[in-house]
Amino acid sequence: MVATVGVVAILMSIAVLGLSRRFVDLESAHQELTNTVRQLRLRSTIQGAHYRLTGMTDSYEVRRLEDSDGDGLWVPDSGVSAQTVELPPGVTIEVAKISGATTPIEFDTRGVAVDPLGAEAEVIRITLTDAAARTRTVEVWPSGQVHGEPIAMVVP
Repeated sequence: MVATVGVVAILMSIAVLGLSRRFVDLESAHQELTNTVRQLRLRSTIQGAHYRLTGMTDSYEVRRLEDSDGDGLWVPDSGVSAQTVELPPGVTIEVAKISGATTPIEFDTRGVAVDPLGAEAEVIRITLTDAAARTRTVEVWPSGQVHGEPIAMVVP
C-alpha cells in the first residue's frame, strides 16, 4: 500500500511539473514577444524604416522593410534576412485586428502602427495560447503603444 501511494505521488509530481513548465513556457514566450514588439517600434523610429511582425501558427517572423524607390510602398529589405522566432512546444500565436481579421503588425518611421498600405491601423491583438488553453495577450494600439493583458482562461 505504501509503495502504491509512493508511486502515485511520484507520477503526480511529474505531471504537476509538466503543467508548470508549460505555464513558464507561455509566460516566457509572452515576455519575449512583448519585448520584440517594443524593440520593433523603437528600431523603426531610430533607423527610419518600417518593421513588420507576421504571426504564423507556432512562430512569428520579423522583417525590416524598405522603400528604395520612394513610392511609399514598403517591401521586405533584400539586404536584411528575416528573423523567425519559434514558440515553445504547444504554444500557438494569432495576430488579428480587434475586428477579427488576421493581419501583420507594421510600424512606420514614426513608430506608429500602420496597415501594409500605410494607413493607420486599428488595435491589433496578439494572442498566445498554450495546450492547456491558457492565453496571454498583447495589444498594439494605433499610436504604437504596446500593452499586455493578464492571464485569461479560454472556455471551449
